[in-house]
Amino acid sequence: MEHGILQIFGWIGSFAYAISCIPQAYTSVRQGHSHGVNRWFMILWIIGAVCSLIYISPTMLEQLPLVFNFGVGGISASVVLFYCFHERKK
Repeated sequence: MEHGILQIFGWIGSFAYAISCIPQAYTSVRQGHSHGVNRWFMILWIIGAVCSLIYISPTMLEQLPLVFNFGVGGISASVVLFYCFHERKK
């Protein structure tokens, strides 16, 4: 496949994967808790995002879709994980 087409697929896939946790993060912030979300799932997600960013760090400028993916996904997962441990009092 042509390099440009691969870049398009890379951005689409990374964008879709990165934003997949945003609705849960929004719900957690709005409700003040993350009831029903498995803490270990979120912890492993964040560990995976950090390790993946470290892995691609030597070639980050060439891997911008992945940087976006792991960056946004890791931040969103961190918000959800925060509300797994710290329920906001109403």
